[in-house]
Amino acid sequence: MIPNYFSLLESLAPDHSVQYDHHRVFADDVSGFGQSLNAWEPLDKEAAFSAKLIAFQSDDVALAAFLFPKIRTEVGANETHNLAIPLLGHNISRTKGKEFAWGSSTGALYSPAGSNIKSEEGGCLIGVNFDPEKLRQTIQVMLCPSEQKAIDVDFETTRVMPKSIGRLNLTEAFKRIFLHAGEASAIPGGISRMGCDDMVYRHLALMFYPSILGAVTAEPPPADKNRRRRQVDDLCDLLKCRLEDRVSITDMERQSGLSARTLQSAFMTRFGVSPIQWLRQQRLDFSRQTLLHANLDTTVIQVALSSGFASPGKFAMYYKQRFGESPSVTLAKALAN
Repeated sequence: MIPNYFSLLESLAPDHSVQYDHHRVFADDVSGFGQSLNAWEPLDKEAAFSAKLIAFQSDDVALAAFLFPKIRTEVGANETHNLAIPLLGHNISRTKGKEFAWGSSTGALYSPAGSNIKSEEGGCLIGVNFDPEKLRQTIQVMLCPSEQKAIDVDFETTRVMPKSIGRLNLTEAFKRIFLHAGEASAIPGGISRMGCDDMVYRHLALMFYPSILGAVTAEPPPADKNRRRRQVDDLCDLLKCRLEDRVSITDMERQSGLSARTLQSAFMTRFGVSPIQWLRQQRLDFSRQTLLHANLDTTVIQVALSSGFASPGKFAMYYKQRFGESPSVTLAKALAN
């Protein structure tokens, strides 16, 4: 299953995939992922070395998938905060006199910036380099978007992180996010524009602060219901003015002061769709009006981007689902008239 998963990643992002047949070249490229390697050697020195690396990066997060044989590594002073999520294999790491067993059946290894770690590892990993301050802000918004309370999050301790929180399998979630990033990588700035970085930080938030899942919003009294209705109205007005901007559910929480759960409930009650679906409908309606009043300089790609769609292909798919014809057909009809 894992080789098939890796092949799927390669098919989605062929320009980001590299094959290696020498461990030192592989080590040099891994060092570019924020790992300061003092030592790196295969455990089986007689066997032919073969490894693969697929990497993506945005302003806020770096993602990499590794497929490699069992190796012995020594990382000196990590440059970044890193989470290694194992999809295949069992690994042993040591730092500051402590030993950590981590793998596909146990959990991911978190190592903060500045860590010195010796490991025996191999198999298939997803690596995530992230900004701890942005993660702290994401946790604050998810906990209480209307009030930025101080929270205590441990970013200093190397440890094995859980592979699941409740019924949520975080390993499978990160696999899906990486596939989404593979699709987005074909578009300039696509990792951010298609919300991959926000998905990464929201799932990291669950790992580092699992009590988020236990936060239950009680049914508000009538006065609060009216206030929440005004908050939703204000959010809708703001979003309509920013249709071309990238907007994530975390942005909506921050702008409205309401939690994702409350927003979901409010939008489903009033509009029958989720906040993201509502925003997509507004963007599609705007794009249709733009196409119906097109001139000879108008292009479908131009309209897609100005309506907030990072992927012209996804835009065309959603447009046809909503209006029963492709955007190019609408444009052609408008120009013919």
